[in-house]
Amino acid sequence: MAEGVLGQITAEDFPDKLYISIDLDFFDASVAPGTTAPEHGGVMPVDFFSLLRAMGITKPLAGVDIVEVSPMNDNQSGTTMLLASRTFLEAVTGMALRKTGITDPWYIHPDLIDK
Repeated sequence: MAEGVLGQITAEDFPDKLYISIDLDFFDASVAPGTTAPEHGGVMPVDFFSLLRAMGITKPLAGVDIVEVSPMNDNQSGTTMLLASRTFLEAVTGMALRKTGITDPWYIHPDLIDK
């Protein structure tokens, strides 16, 4: 999935900046129960986060929005709210990596790696 999307984004005829709108019911209902239309068999976050980071690395982001969060439908742990926060964090991380010149969406700072 990621390679195909990134191939389209990097094409010469693609716009210079990206606006990313993320509908949280795109994720599997097991990780995003607090939406108005939970999607059984949806995408798992681990499969999407690297793509989201890579989009932020590949092109400047003009904006990011996250929709379909329904706190009334969420569980007591606030799983969907946490997922929304983490999704936004991954987009901002891609922007920060781009600014520092790091092009690996799986980059981990050396200080965070056990030695």
